[in-house]
Amino acid sequence: MTSARPTLLGGQTGEGGVTDLDSDEVFQLLTNRRRRDTIRALAGEDEDDGGTDLGTLADEVAAAETGAPIDEVSSDERQRVYISLYQSHLPALDDADVVRYDEETSRVEPGPNLDPLVAYLDPEAQSGDSSSWLGYHLLAGCVGLAFWTVHFLNVLRISPLLLHTGSILSSLTVALGHLRSRAQELLTPSSSG
Repeated sequence: MTSARPTLLGGQTGEGGVTDLDSDEVFQLLTNRRRRDTIRALAGEDEDDGGTDLGTLADEVAAAETGAPIDEVSSDERQRVYISLYQSHLPALDDADVVRYDEETSRVEPGPNLDPLVAYLDPEAQSGDSSSWLGYHLLAGCVGLAFWTVHFLNVLRISPLLLHTGSILSSLTVALGHLRSRAQELLTPSSSG
């Protein structure tokens, strides 16, 4: 009797569809920084544009690792990244259909499972929700600041208890709404791809 494994990437199979990757496989792929940097580097690529060559990808990953611009990355660092991508990381990502890697031509292009993994690396960017929450936080802060300014300038007679209560309630309401929204995003991963 086989037990069903939980899948994170939609559970579709077939021509051009998303393959079943269980949670253990996804987390195993994402545990290594070079694999995560590779996924991020290929995230902007289109599956049909021919991809990139291994050397260029190694340059981008090395730059991400060092935090330096590509032209300031040492040749030793490039070579270390190139070798590890060639020997280990690209074959593993290719086996999981995250990338398509052709060893003969050294071409790397996005695979059908790339976009769903990008969603796990940067869920905030996938949701497009961060700027709206920033606005709510700024609004709550401005309302609190306005109340306190009115109180200190003695424009209106506002009880300090009312000021504290209003400030706490507005901040708490926004924080709880944000927490609820983030919890829903994290519990319901994007099914793009």
